[in-house]
Amino acid sequence: MGTAKDDLLRQLEDVVQGGDFVVPPYPAAAMRLRTLIESDKFGLSQIADAAAADAALATSLLRIANSPIYRGEGPPFTTLLRAVNRLGARSVSGLALAAGVGAAACMPGPLADVKYRVWRRSITCALAAQRFGEVRGIDPDEAFLAGLLHGFGRSVAVACIEKLLVKSPQSRSLPEWLELLEPYRAPLAKRVAQLWELPAAITLALGTEQGTPTPSSTLVALADRLADAIDRGASSAELSEDPELQPAEVALLDRFVRALPGALETFIQSPEPVKKKAGAPNAVDKAQSQLPGELRQLTTKVLDLRKGDKPEQFESVALAPLGLVVTSSRPIQESCVIRLGLASVPVIESWYNVVMCAPEGKRFRVELAPFAASGDLREYLSKLWASAAPLP
Repeated sequence: MGTAKDDLLRQLEDVVQGGDFVVPPYPAAAMRLRTLIESDKFGLSQIADAAAADAALATSLLRIANSPIYRGEGPPFTTLLRAVNRLGARSVSGLALAAGVGAAACMPGPLADVKYRVWRRSITCALAAQRFGEVRGIDPDEAFLAGLLHGFGRSVAVACIEKLLVKSPQSRSLPEWLELLEPYRAPLAKRVAQLWELPAAITLALGTEQGTPTPSSTLVALADRLADAIDRGASSAELSEDPELQPAEVALLDRFVRALPGALETFIQSPEPVKKKAGAPNAVDKAQSQLPGELRQLTTKVLDLRKGDKPEQFESVALAPLGLVVTSSRPIQESCVIRLGLASVPVIESWYNVVMCAPEGKRFRVELAPFAASGDLREYLSKLWASAAPLP
């Protein structure tokens, strides 16, 4: 007799092979921009006006354009027209697609934690493909779209599974769900490209076709590999060991990784907490802890720097050799990145991955691992942990 997990796999296989799944429509606001650009009769002011017609899109575009990975060291953009002038029309069109698709990809549901992890990998892949595409002489805007859609098949697969869970409820760990999705990434990404009538160059870059890899598909495969390693907590030094990286790309890698968490924060907005949970329960099994190593007492103040000049203090709980455990009055979405300050002299500010968030009494237990931790931060946390007392 087959198990419920076996039945779910068979049902998912039937859904994908039979085409009985829904691909989200090309976001309307992004489609207006795409149509305007393809008409070849536009000015940058028209692009800005078309984007501004959708208030949510305009807010998202301005926020993304002001992330370090796009703005660089320059002053912040205060208007869409300035952002469009800096980024270019085609880049804005790609970012509009990312903003629209991301809203659909991260909808609430029993697999919300999986959705955020998958979407974050897609965004990281897109940004890496864009940045390294410039080095390889590949159109960076096409590289961004190919990198974005390369992983979007995973998002479609998650949506398929959530529908199946209505009749066949079950739970698995996050790694188990991610492993289950992988075989369906390529066929579903290909179907998305077909339904959205994307250019052939984008479809080929997705790596869904058999045959000799193209320069674009090789680039996107590298970008996805880097995105996976970053999700697993790799440092810049570890990432640079990828044999497919060219010398010029290795030189850019550290700067890219340092700018990446700020970009992820703007692309992946953590949802507002709800007072009452609705719908199916979370289908992701929570481990007791996601941080390796012995947990010890943490007495250092941990500041949540997301509120700018008025940082909120988390209640510190424990310290791992390379991670922190705090409690929060509200949930924080797993796979988001947040900037924290450790109250030393001076305050040590760094980006952290939210690797786990689970209810604990009336609060939420939040586990945090450094984002691509530098050697200095690793050394500081290691020394802090070595001097800490065991938990009572």
